[in-house]
Amino acid sequence: MSSKENQENALLPDFWPEKGIIDDSSTLDIKWLSEELLSGTQNLVQKHLYYRSHVTVQIHAVYIKPAEIPKGTVIPGMVMVHGGGYNYMQVYPLGKYLAESLGFGILLIDSPGVNSRNYSSTGISESAASCTNVSSEDGPKASFYYHNVVALLRGVTLLQSFPEINPSLVGIGGFSGGGIASFIANGVESKYQRIAFAVNIAVAGDWSKEHPGKSPVEWYGLEWNTEKCHTFLNAFEPLMYASLAHAPTLMLNITNDRFFNLEQIQKTFSHLPDTKFNALSVHVGFDHWFLGEPKFWVPVKIWCQFITSGEEPYSIPEINHMITDNKSLIITCVQFSDNRIDEIGILYNLDRIRSFGDWNVLKKVVQEEQDIYSWTIDVSTATKYVFYPAVFSDELLLFTGEPLFLIR
Repeated sequence: MSSKENQENALLPDFWPEKGIIDDSSTLDIKWLSEELLSGTQNLVQKHLYYRSHVTVQIHAVYIKPAEIPKGTVIPGMVMVHGGGYNYMQVYPLGKYLAESLGFGILLIDSPGVNSRNYSSTGISESAASCTNVSSEDGPKASFYYHNVVALLRGVTLLQSFPEINPSLVGIGGFSGGGIASFIANGVESKYQRIAFAVNIAVAGDWSKEHPGKSPVEWYGLEWNTEKCHTFLNAFEPLMYASLAHAPTLMLNITNDRFFNLEQIQKTFSHLPDTKFNALSVHVGFDHWFLGEPKFWVPVKIWCQFITSGEEPYSIPEINHMITDNKSLIITCVQFSDNRIDEIGILYNLDRIRSFGDWNVLKKVVQEEQDIYSWTIDVSTATKYVFYPAVFSDELLLFTGEPLFLIR
């Protein structure tokens, strides 16, 4: 089934709030708590605050932005949410990196029921019971998943209310359980039509029995083929929300383990609506909790940069040598400040690719060269792009894991 057919066959569940409720900034009840200056390559301002999500839920968040924004200038924004068992500090290094390197305004939220140092979010905390609580009088609205997604959506409303933020360039992102929230929120945004992009890290859909042990159905102790199981999947299966995704999506995955395997990743990516800006960065063989590794931040930066710049993908500033004849794969070195990250940025155009030859040969060629490396392929009508970053070490390493091609 094509992504277009998937989208036509998917229906957004009717329990999500109306746009007027999610969009109402007058009910945010913002409380600013503290502020500090962060020095670095670019000085940043960091502020703690509370805002109102659900009627009875108060969310703690950290807002990071450039300390100096030219008068009359508006900047892109992004709301990010952490994974299960953690707080905003899990995504803080990536958020700070994006604020510093791209000049974004970044809102990092604590999920409902989460405590972080001197602050806490109220509401239903995450547990097997709260996530699968879909059969009570309130239905799926009683689930932690519902409240986590609403907190993320209300974070978008909050960012869009800030005068320095460009409301048409606000995106969302999440890691692991937060990636589930951002996948769902992107689908729900088909109803609200607000966000500009979504970054889903270490997450996939397709929570069916075909992947035993790799689904929240089994993580949470649900029994297959029960009414509660069907209600849960019908409410929160990310595969369905992928088909409804409103905004261009980056999927960043590094594992092939009990959380999310490559088959699930491939199927989820194939359900995204057709757009040349969807991207997938896959690196297998790493621990699920990899987000603290700076080398994995780079594909997020590169992709967010061209999504928000209005430029065509081949005009990404980091890519110094562009594809000019629509027939070449270009691999080019990207240098970052203070020599903290030396990265190869790779842009593939995939629609017409059916095979890519021997990767070992390509790796050998790259190891013998120190400049630009190209591989001729026919991508004259291609529209999909995938990033595979790599890192330099003592021995040049082209890929951080085996590359995965996803063909539509």
